[in-house]
Amino acid sequence: MYDYDVCVVGGGPSGVITAYSVAKAGYTCIILDKKPRGLIGDKNCGDALDSLYTDILHEKLGIEPPSVELGEARDLINKFTIATGTLENQLSAQTPGYVVNRLVYGQRLLKDAEKIGVEILPEVSVRNVLVENNHIIGVEYFDKEGNKNRIKKMQTVKKFRLSRRTLLRDFIKHKAEVSGDKVFMTYIRDFDKDIDEKYNYKDFHILSNRLGNGLFKLGLKKGDGVALMEINSPEFLLTIFATFKMGAYSVMVNVSLRGEGLKYIIDHSDASAIIVHWSFLPAIVDIKSELSKIKYLIVDINGAPDDFKLPEGAVSIQEVMQASEVNIDVEISRDDMCMLMYTAGTTGLPKAITFWQGKLLGGNNLQTLVNFAGMFSEPEDIPFTSLPLFHSNALFLTTLLSYFGERSIILGKRFSASRHWDICRKYNVTTFNALGAMIPILMKQPERENDRDHKVKVVGSAACPKELWVAFEERFGVKIREGYAATDGGGFMLTAGASDDVPVGTMGKPPAGVIGEIMDNDGALLGPDEVGELVFLVRESEVEQRKVKYFKDKKASENLVQVGKDGQKWFHTGDLATKDKEGWFYFIDRKKDSIRRRGENIASFSIEKVINLHDKVLESAAYGVRSELGEDEVMVAIVMKPGESITPEELLDFCQGKMAYFMIPRYIDFVEKLPKSEVHRIMKRFLKERGITETTYDREKTEYKINRA
Repeated sequence: MYDYDVCVVGGGPSGVITAYSVAKAGYTCIILDKKPRGLIGDKNCGDALDSLYTDILHEKLGIEPPSVELGEARDLINKFTIATGTLENQLSAQTPGYVVNRLVYGQRLLKDAEKIGVEILPEVSVRNVLVENNHIIGVEYFDKEGNKNRIKKMQTVKKFRLSRRTLLRDFIKHKAEVSGDKVFMTYIRDFDKDIDEKYNYKDFHILSNRLGNGLFKLGLKKGDGVALMEINSPEFLLTIFATFKMGAYSVMVNVSLRGEGLKYIIDHSDASAIIVHWSFLPAIVDIKSELSKIKYLIVDINGAPDDFKLPEGAVSIQEVMQASEVNIDVEISRDDMCMLMYTAGTTGLPKAITFWQGKLLGGNNLQTLVNFAGMFSEPEDIPFTSLPLFHSNALFLTTLLSYFGERSIILGKRFSASRHWDICRKYNVTTFNALGAMIPILMKQPERENDRDHKVKVVGSAACPKELWVAFEERFGVKIREGYAATDGGGFMLTAGASDDVPVGTMGKPPAGVIGEIMDNDGALLGPDEVGELVFLVRESEVEQRKVKYFKDKKASENLVQVGKDGQKWFHTGDLATKDKEGWFYFIDRKKDSIRRRGENIASFSIEKVINLHDKVLESAAYGVRSELGEDEVMVAIVMKPGESITPEELLDFCQGKMAYFMIPRYIDFVEKLPKSEVHRIMKRFLKERGITETTYDREKTEYKINRA
């Protein structure tokens, strides 16, 4: 749990006003209350407020007095009556005052507090205070599910105030001052040759200063974009930190992109510079003449062969970093854009998610990071990632989270199934995140006697196949902690928590104070176990902090939040899911990957789960192709294990009885490999574009019969 400067227990008027004044002074603050969010402030009796008192609040803090027009209070009164049994006394007030509607006024105060950064944690019961050296340092509370949690100030942030004026460079400088000698990153430069590098917090501050000053010297300025096509490396993160400090923005580029796809990202981003690893340089050279906005080409030559030569007009990042290490002092704002991260483009052109200084350091984003990872690890743990840093999981949920939370991370260049557990053993890794097909890929590795010989305790997963969950835990001696979040998800999340009493296959539940539901295409909420889109309630006070901005695509940004049939605003995730009677959520499919066949909605994920159970199949992808009837027909692309083969009829026989008849594929393609993103997500867009080929098996052109019983 993220630690705050001040924790206020009780969200009544006094508590909220206290929190408001604390936040106005630049301190971080959270309010805990036992009531649901919509009832905080309610009380059976009314409260009287001296109008002089409300005038002072308005003058000193900017809090508006209770509004009679909005139903927050009655007209100003000068007298009131006290009744006790048969006696009544009428008293005159020294000054006029209000009789306040506690709920209406209290809810407005909460919204005002949230607008300036106060966080609200409803439906929790505070049971105890935490005392250390005769000082109260935090509180212990129970959420509505009965789980015990703590909010405890960290020693490392005692001298630092994360206020609404804080910039990312302030935070980086602070880390260098208070934790300078602590190792932040161990980078595996070459595992086979036993070459690694260690960097502490001071190193990252100084080196990013040098890079930022060098980029300024080269000619870049505040507000410029830097496209980053780099391997996992310290240089990758140093570039991000340097742009943070410069008031510039970094552009995350998928290193697998080539040709038109690569050109689109760089051109769309308005970047004026490219930092590229030497191994990807040919891809940039091929399109360089078409990149009219690019003024500077910077090449990372670390590990380049001796005969490598820079293109004309290019400079190495190593040369740029020979600049001064003095702190960068250009004037920047928390509203300045600091990063563009592109979606995978699995169903169409990638969209660019905009991050700005205030968003990355804002309570909602930082809270999401810390809460999500807090489910999987402790501060003393050693996280490892070999997922690409241009993806949000590796960058936010491992690397930046570790930086904020002072975990010492292990960074690898790329995922290797054969070396993964050897790396974990050598570097005493205790936790890692698994995305896409990582868990199935690791499970398909030959079993070894030392499969459980490591220190990994927890694997953070996203959409782990239900049928592999227990088998993976038992084989490798770990616990899977499933969760859900998205780069363009408005900071909403689901977590399964740290308890072992979690249903297999669940993504988890929303944290306290967050409402998640399942909704149909017409905006109506669905009941338990019904399939629909996963949505999250967006309260009026949260509209700004939950906002997702797509670069140059205002319409797509606005479409994420829509009004449901209940009249409330809901954030649409684009993912299909179900919710059981106990409130656990289960992933079904990406909404755009769902197949519509003759009136039936089919989850491609469900087809793939069955086919992947075949002992000769390595992996598969199910998707819809247009039929002569105007709807979809089910098509699958299948990769066999090395040396294995089956006939289409054998595969269909395997499917019968394991899935509904209407889910059984009509078209089957056996392929050598599936198109994938760098995080092993299957790019079904390319499969759909390829469609039916000369080698595609068509069940309806054979005599094969489906059992519809």
